[in-house]
Amino acid sequence: MSTTPATPMAPTMPMTPTTPATPTRARKSPSPAMPSPNMPFPDTPSPNTPFPDMSFPDTMPAMPAAPAAPDDGTSGNVVVLTSATGGAGTSTFAAMLATALADRPGDETVPRVALVDADIGTASGGLDVLLGAERENGLRWHDVHAPLGTLDGAALWHDLPVWHDGVRLLAFGPWQSGEPPAWWDIHAAVTALAGWCAIVVVDAGRGALLREVPALAAAVQVPVVQLSVLGAARGRMQLEWLAAGIPDAVVHRAVLAEAEHDGKARHAGNAASGGGGRDGHDDRDGRAGRAGRDDRNGIGDRDGTARRMLIIGAEPFGSSRGRGALSPDALGDYLGHTVHGPLLADPQLALDMLEGRGLAGMSRRQRRVLDGIAGLVLDLCGIEGGRR
Repeated sequence: MSTTPATPMAPTMPMTPTTPATPTRARKSPSPAMPSPNMPFPDTPSPNTPFPDMSFPDTMPAMPAAPAAPDDGTSGNVVVLTSATGGAGTSTFAAMLATALADRPGDETVPRVALVDADIGTASGGLDVLLGAERENGLRWHDVHAPLGTLDGAALWHDLPVWHDGVRLLAFGPWQSGEPPAWWDIHAAVTALAGWCAIVVVDAGRGALLREVPALAAAVQVPVVQLSVLGAARGRMQLEWLAAGIPDAVVHRAVLAEAEHDGKARHAGNAASGGGGRDGHDDRDGRAGRAGRDDRNGIGDRDGTARRMLIIGAEPFGSSRGRGALSPDALGDYLGHTVHGPLLADPQLALDMLEGRGLAGMSRRQRRVLDGIAGLVLDLCGIEGGRR
């Protein structure tokens, strides 16, 4: 019996004491776990067993320790909705805004609108359930994976559930998967949809993912502030966080050009592609349409620039015909920024949502407000009609 110590080689392989093992066997299957390819090879390798090319392909992406800011120009048509607290109606507003954008009057064809659930957590998500679309076939977040950091926008769009004419939904259900999507999966999906759709509406809840996902941090921000005393206090902190709380490593700054003499701000990055505001909303939509005279559509950043932002006031549930609620003007005076709206506290709409009927119907007044806000969003994005 041989007294040679056991080796990690398979027992079926011949064990020749006169031929010492070399590290060449470990180099035959390159992988990220292998030693550096710069490790020197033996001086006289066998000509019958050439060493493989150990260099990594140029197309293999490097996963950074922190997300990098996008510079692909696709974030101009991404709109992120956040609120300082739960229960402000942000998810319902996101759905209503998506339908208003898809139903814009005068459009010959229905634009592609993506509604994305980015309120992701162990007790969050469920936008498809809220909208009564949980039985619709299609991908959810737990089905979306982008190991190389990119996705095909057209393919992703066509695999999403259809919720409304022109609107497809990408929802998150914590009960469907124990692991939430990685930040690069979310960034890849939002970026891909932005490249294929006319506009992407994102329900980001309290905005936690803005610290992680570049495509969300770079987007147009639409904070929803409750029209109440407590909502005003929370809203001020929310605006300060949006203006200065997102790390520079994530933020791809979307700045506003300096206000022109008439006080109308234009997004500098989209002006050359048909950006700038449109007229015609003032008389029809009330306060929601007065952005043309608004010189405060941006929130100041730490370096003196401004983020593209549209502040929406929402009536608190329980208020009756405006009683117990602040006016958008009063909230705007407190915040120091124009507040648009208000979103109405509609008891029938709330009941429809609770019973799983989704947006079964909206009042004419609510529809007028939504149409006005949709026009402002398109103006702020620099979109004239959107891509088809």
